[in-house]
Amino acid sequence: MLSGGGGSFVGYTLPTELAENGNGTYSVSNITASTITNLGVGIEQDPEGRAYHVTTIVTPTTVQSTTSVLE
Repeated sequence: MLSGGGGSFVGYTLPTELAENGNGTYSVSNITASTITNLGVGIEQDPEGRAYHVTTIVTPTTVQSTTSVLE
């Protein structure tokens, strides 16, 4: 089981200094006691000039990431 933060994501906000760096921009959404969704949009682009988009969903027992490109 994953743990930390008192066992709940409620009230979590992404610190301003972690919202952007040389690789992309980051945000969090869909925050509940047991789930949080992290979104990253990369600076790197595919051959058509579209940015890569990574969504990571974290629960007490799993971390699941998907990668796509923004249309």
